[in-house]
Amino acid sequence: MDATVSRDIIERLRQQDCRWTLVCLRDGRRLRVLNIAWGLDEGELHHHITTNASPPSDGVEIDFFLTNEIVEIRDVETDRVLWQLGEL
Repeated sequence: MDATVSRDIIERLRQQDCRWTLVCLRDGRRLRVLNIAWGLDEGELHHHITTNASPPSDGVEIDFFLTNEIVEIRDVETDRVLWQLGEL
């Protein structure tokens, strides 16, 4: 995964702001995401993402992962795949 794909993932998650999104990771975790904060450390290709922290919601877990850990992003309401590993 290169920096272009990482930026595309961030944009797709930003477009889902305040809508429930399912993010599936390589390690099998399936995370419910309502909002994200992200950054890119100097010299890195993959963004780091913190979920559900800004603003926080009662009963919603805050998670942290890198864009290169993601295998699929899905809209919870429509079940539509928004991004999938190998798409680009």
